[in-house]
Amino acid sequence: NADFLLGIKYMSGKRHHFVPRFLQAGFASHTNGSETFTWVYRKDLKIFNTNTINIGIEGQFYSLNGDTQVDDNITVAEVRHSALVEELRNARDDSVLNNKAIAELLAHFEVRTRYLRQSFCCSVNVLIEESLRFVEDKHAFERYVQNRIFNDPNTLQNAITNELKLRYLSDSVPEEFINIIQSLIEQSLPNIFDYLPVIVEQFRIAVPEIIKSSAKSGHLKGLQQTIAPPLKTDIYERLVYRIIHTQDMVVPLGDSMLVFQVEGDRTFKPFTEKDDHVQAVYLPLSSSCILVGSANDTFSDISFLPTVIAQCSLEYFISATNSAENSILQSRIGEFAYILSQDQIKALVDGVTSEAIKLSNGL
Repeated sequence: NADFLLGIKYMSGKRHHFVPRFLQAGFASHTNGSETFTWVYRKDLKIFNTNTINIGIEGQFYSLNGDTQVDDNITVAEVRHSALVEELRNARDDSVLNNKAIAELLAHFEVRTRYLRQSFCCSVNVLIEESLRFVEDKHAFERYVQNRIFNDPNTLQNAITNELKLRYLSDSVPEEFINIIQSLIEQSLPNIFDYLPVIVEQFRIAVPEIIKSSAKSGHLKGLQQTIAPPLKTDIYERLVYRIIHTQDMVVPLGDSMLVFQVEGDRTFKPFTEKDDHVQAVYLPLSSSCILVGSANDTFSDISFLPTVIAQCSLEYFISATNSAENSILQSRIGEFAYILSQDQIKALVDGVTSEAIKLSNGL
């Protein structure tokens, strides 16, 4: 169709859709010729209506330093994925579905999104920020370093020895040399502590861009190997799939596209991890059509789904309607979206810093 051909055009250029336009087309508020429009809900921002050409897009998202391999591979795959989505939209409720093709589609949608990069960056940034706050506490950090290094001379000595061996490419480092360097470090540390606030601030400014760059290169490296990981497709192929057409419920589409239901405390999430036991997966295909995969071939009431879609969206969701119900959901965006929640990160850092404080106090 025309919308899909436009999607291919922009996919293969500089503007890359991490949420494909052929999927967004199912959530149209209206069309104008070949153009498709929808409502965009971002947390704490004004709701607006726009062309899907402007949604779920980032310049050179799948390219790095002129390498377009990932972009090219996804462009080719979108031909069969678009056809499959259209076929599923037209399927009857309880139709027998092609598990293998669906499993590949889901695995691809799961790993292609901006959600992965952004949630990784957000989690790491919060983790580093919490850690820097401990380092900024000059007295607590100084006591920690003194206890770790100088109360156990072997710690510093072993570190110096290992570094020198790497640089000298020799297993034999004169003990006198090690003692001199250790003495210099001990003398200079108090001055280093005085400069900690400046060092921390420079680090704080530089880190976000470093993390963003690392997240992109890591994501693309994975996608170069496969745009539909076999480990995921094997799991999803075991599920039983059904199409559910809703009557009175308007379904939105989140920027993570998928919602997974798994065993454990975190029931719903937009991405599965190695030890997750997937109970169900949900892919909105249109405002009134949902693909549901179930591990036990049971399909219960899905009235909870719009709320969960919003919670598993990282930055926004789209909808065919501008409604009071969607405005309520807007405040729920991001609640289940992060790889690690801010509470989990804070608990992790608090545990580490608590142990560090105990060490600094000699406990």
